[in-house]
This record gives sequence, structure tokens and C-alpha cells, in this order.
Amino acid sequence: MSPIGSPPIKPTTPKAAGVACNRTNYTTVYPTDSYVRHVLEELGDEVSKSKNYAKVIKFPEIDHPIMSGQGACTKNVSKAVCAKCLKDGAKKVLEKCPRRVGAQFNATACQLRYDVY
Repeated sequence: MSPIGSPPIKPTTPKAAGVACNRTNYTTVYPTDSYVRHVLEELGDEVSKSKNYAKVIKFPEIDHPIMSGQGACTKNVSKAVCAKCLKDGAKKVLEKCPRRVGAQFNATACQLRYDVY
């Protein structure tokens, strides 16, 4: 209940999904484009299968990776919802942030990001 004279408290709504892009573009298109796609696809597949619904990927998986990706889902969603959220997020990041050195996607059910070093 609101104190007398105060406006009623409005219920909060879930945060809408959003994409944030780094302002800097990477200059070497090949093979960086394919690396970004690979990492985002792998996050969509691996996070929903992981025990804690979270995963960090470095690519290539050698001594000096050129990029990394991170993904996570909230624990109250199914594996199918988690995977779909991450795949939808990856698609939006690729559409809205072409050739950016980093981007992130945040939604109620999941979040993901990648960074090119």
C-alpha cells in the first residue's frame, strides 16, 4: 500500500530485449566474420546444455585467442527457451552490429556478448 498522498506504486515490467554495439569496427573481415558467427552459434548450443546455464568461449582455442564470447540464461527457463533466446540474440547482434569489435544482447531469459581482441 502506498502512503497517503503518494502516487500508487506501479508494478515493474520485464526489461525489453536490447542490443548494444561497440562503436569500433574490426578491419580484418575474413576470417573475423566467420569467427564471430562461430562463437555466437556455439554459445546458442552450449549454454543451454551446461549445468549452470552459463558458458565462456575463447576462439580459436589456442594460446592466443582473438575473441571470446559469454552467454547465460536465467535458471527458471527451460533448455529450449534458453537455446531459442540465445539464438535470437545472436541473430539480432549480427544484424544490428555488423563488423563491430564487440556487442551484447540482454533479454529477460538470457544474455550474450562477444569481444574481438
